[in-house]
Amino acid sequence: METLRTSESSQHTQKIIFSEGVLTKVDDRSSGSSIQIFPNPAEETIKIVGLADGESVKIYNIVGTLVLVSQSSVINVSHLADGQYLVVAGNSIIKLIKK
Repeated sequence: METLRTSESSQHTQKIIFSEGVLTKVDDRSSGSSIQIFPNPAEETIKIVGLADGESVKIYNIVGTLVLVSQSSVINVSHLADGQYLVVAGNSIIKLIKK
């Protein structure tokens, strides 16, 4: 088991745990996120607002498998199957619904 990131502040605690390369647990207690995704639900592309230059975005499917990595603030998600995904960017984890 490997912990990808642990961050703590007075308003935010987050822990992402991997087991054998698959996301197995997200413990996210946050009073707000600095990253926003539009539109959500999405069909073809998403735009990520608040992403720092050079910061990567990782998208995981509902079973925790990494399905997409990008460093762009506009991401094509049209090839993803309909369903729920977790978008990990910076100190934020946001649920994305793909239609």
